[in-house]
Amino acid sequence: MVPGILAFRIDAPVYFANAKTLEDKIEKAMVKYTAWSQIQGVPKLYYLIIDMTPIHHLDSMGLHFLEDMIFNTRQRGIQLILANPSRNVVQDWHAVRVPELIGREFIFVSMHDAYMFAQQSLPDHGISVQQIAVHMAPLSSVIVDKSSHSGTTTHAAGHTLRTRPAGPPEGSSVSSSPFISS
Repeated sequence: MVPGILAFRIDAPVYFANAKTLEDKIEKAMVKYTAWSQIQGVPKLYYLIIDMTPIHHLDSMGLHFLEDMIFNTRQRGIQLILANPSRNVVQDWHAVRVPELIGREFIFVSMHDAYMFAQQSLPDHGISVQQIAVHMAPLSSVIVDKSSHSGTTTHAAGHTLRTRPAGPPEGSSVSSSPFISS
């Protein structure tokens, strides 16, 4: 985890029934993560990366949600980055001109590319490489509680993130990546 960068995975379709709930969850995560970043010596959240892997379609409310996210993060001085959108989502979002609103340079085909871009851009905001390196936790500093099905991961810095449950559904794989999911 790197202070100033929040990665958020939306684990559900974005449509009229859950858009407000997702917006609230993202806002709550942003507030919490900004506070953690400040404790780590980084004054604010600079990048919000949305992992769009599970999203296969955006209805008009989902498009409105995405458009609002772009404007709200921009107004707060946070750069929104979209990662791994499906072909259908890319086709859907042309209705509101998402690539033009966010900037094509902030749309990535993978979470890794998006995260590396954000991390490498932190020095542009006055965050030194040394500050970033201090917070890059080695794998051994992340403890996964496999005894419960809560899917909780505790980082050595003491904060807790929700990941997928310890036992994957049959026939699927589990990513233990340390980002917040919906």
